[in-house]
Amino acid sequence: MRMNIKINKIKYNHFILLIFAFLLALELQATQIKTKQASEITSKKLTKVQDNVVTEAAEVVELTEKALGHLEKSEYKKAIATLESALGKIKVLTTDDSNKGNILIDFRVATYDLEESNQYIKDEKRKAEKALKKGHLQEAKRILDPLASEIVIERYYLALSNYPRYIKKSVQAIRGKKYDKANILLLSALNSVLVEEEVIPLPIIRAYSIIESLDTNLKKSKLNVKKANEKLAQAKEELTRAELLGYGLTKSEIQDLKDKIQLAEQKINSNQKPTKVLDKLRGSLKKLKDKIGD
Repeated sequence: MRMNIKINKIKYNHFILLIFAFLLALELQATQIKTKQASEITSKKLTKVQDNVVTEAAEVVELTEKALGHLEKSEYKKAIATLESALGKIKVLTTDDSNKGNILIDFRVATYDLEESNQYIKDEKRKAEKALKKGHLQEAKRILDPLASEIVIERYYLALSNYPRYIKKSVQAIRGKKYDKANILLLSALNSVLVEEEVIPLPIIRAYSIIESLDTNLKKSKLNVKKANEKLAQAKEELTRAELLGYGLTKSEIQDLKDKIQLAEQKINSNQKPTKVLDKLRGSLKKLKDKIGD
C-alpha cells in the first residue's frame, strides 16, 4: 500500500495513448531494449489498461484532493459542496453493474533494464549474501535493488467498499465543525486507493524474440553455423539472466529450455537445420511469453 498517493488528473484518449507509447518506445531504445516483443507487449498492456480506466472514478479522487485544499483555506462550504459532488459521482458509479468492488482510476509504467553482464549479477548476489550473513540488511538491499530487467505497470484502484464511507463521515465532521477529523478522514480516503503491480521480465521476451528470428531465418535461408550458434548463445544468456534475477521460472523450466537449446546446437554443429527442436523451443517460450503478455 502506497501512502499519500497523488493521483494525476486522468483525461487519457487514444491520441495521448499514442504519444505515451511513442515516448515509451524512446525510453526502451535509450535503455537498449532491442526486441520488438518488449514494445509490442507493453503497447498491448497499455491499451488493455487504458480501456479499463474509469474517468469518473478518477474524478472522485480529484474532488477529494480539491476538498482538502478548501479545508486548508477554511472554505468549509466549498469543501462540503465538492465532497457532495464526489458522492454524486460515486452514486452514479455504483448504479453501473460493471463497476463493482475496485475501479481502475490510473496507471504508471516504468522500465528498469540492467545493462551489466550475467557475471556481474552473480558477483553482486554473492556480495548481498555476505552482507546478509553479517546481518547488514540495508547493505544487501542496496546491492540487490538495481538488479532488474523488467517493465513494471502499477494500477491504481478506487475501493468502493471503503471510499464512500470516508467521504460521508468527512462531510458530517465538517458540518460538526470537526475540521481536523475531516482532514484525517479525507487523507484516509486517499490512502485507501489500492495499488496493484505487474512485472514483465524482459529476458524472457528477448529469448523468445531471438529464437523466433532464428527459426524464421532458417526456414527461409541456408544454415549459417556460426550465426546460428551465436543466436542460441544469446538466447541461453537471456534465460540464465531470467534465472539469476529470479523471474519466477522453476529450475525444471529453465533446464528444459536449455536442454532444447543444447539439442539445437548439436544439430547445427552437425550441419543440420534444427527445425523441429526450434519449433518446440519456440513453443515453450511462447507459452511463457503469452503468460506474461496477457
